[in-house]
Amino acid sequence: PERHFPARDTPGAITVVTDASGVDGVGGYALDPAKPGEAWLVSAVWPADVQAALDRSARPQAERSQAADDAEGRLSMPAAETFGQWAVAQAHAESTGLIPTAITAVGDCDPAAAAINAAASGRPQMRRLLRGARELCSQWLAVSIPRECNLDADRLSHPALLEEVRRDARARGVETHVVPIPPRCWAVLRAAIAAEASTRQTRTARKRKAS
Repeated sequence: PERHFPARDTPGAITVVTDASGVDGVGGYALDPAKPGEAWLVSAVWPADVQAALDRSARPQAERSQAADDAEGRLSMPAAETFGQWAVAQAHAESTGLIPTAITAVGDCDPAAAAINAAASGRPQMRRLLRGARELCSQWLAVSIPRECNLDADRLSHPALLEEVRRDARARGVETHVVPIPPRCWAVLRAAIAAEASTRQTRTARKRKAS
């Protein structure tokens, strides 16, 4: 529960602030209270197959192709936002060699925050991502803030703006470290997209059998 969650300056605790773009990439930054004045930045373009899954999810219902969705799957924006929070925390952990004891995850997506705090979801896609996050750290507190308060993470979700963010950080005396999203995170994300496709295939097959 929030009232009992470890303070953000507890040894081993980190804070991640993230955002996901539906048309560009995912990014954010991690802060470690043991190293004030430093920030670990992630800014990654969506791989082509992941972007295609996002595009399929964003299409109006009337324009969707059931055959393509069933075969290739979709990626919802809440799932993409959840992935970003885990991926930035995992990137920080693997680049520093420090496994966090508690993670405060700040973003601007209410459904993602709710799923992270519940550590559960009715959607197979989201469950895969939550499992990956919990394998990194068992204590997560997600906080959803207005989009206009999440501007730096928003800029980092557009990799073309990475150097601009770094310049702004240096001007404020913050040293930045750019770290990549670990391959395992991408593998789990692709498995989550495939799980969504498999679920849709099963539903379609049941409907056909019933009819």
